[in-house]
Amino acid sequence: MAYEQFPREEVPVSEPPRKPLVVAHSAEEWRQLFGAAGVATAATIGNFDGVHTGHRKILEDVAQRAHQSHWMPAVLTFDPHPAKILRPDAAPLQIETLAQRLEGFSRFGMESALSGIQAHYEYSFYRRTFTIPSSWSGQHVLLHFGAVD
Repeated sequence: MAYEQFPREEVPVSEPPRKPLVVAHSAEEWRQLFGAAGVATAATIGNFDGVHTGHRKILEDVAQRAHQSHWMPAVLTFDPHPAKILRPDAAPLQIETLAQRLEGFSRFGMESALSGIQAHYEYSFYRRTFTIPSSWSGQHVLLHFGAVD
């Protein structure tokens, strides 16, 4: 018995519903948005000059792992590129603008983004104060300052 061949019907692949990307531009803003809620986060960190195939894979992997653990997938990126501040003459070109990168982050599963740097100052300094209890006198103390302190 012969069967008639019909072309396959193209079924559109529907994307899972995406949450809007929440963008923070400083560690303080991040703490205001997520700190009080104690949101568990899976994050990837990088300049992400453009959301191309390699970056897409990283973003999708982080999103998948985050969702498996019921965590929020997040990305920490930089604008401008750190080299633009540290060595302007040797800074690489960006493939996409920050707005384009943020849209790409959302498209590939990120729910939040922390975009660092934002401003360029000729002089910068970092100051953090703390008090060591007098009962610790004469002991070794290890201080750890977080990356987005």
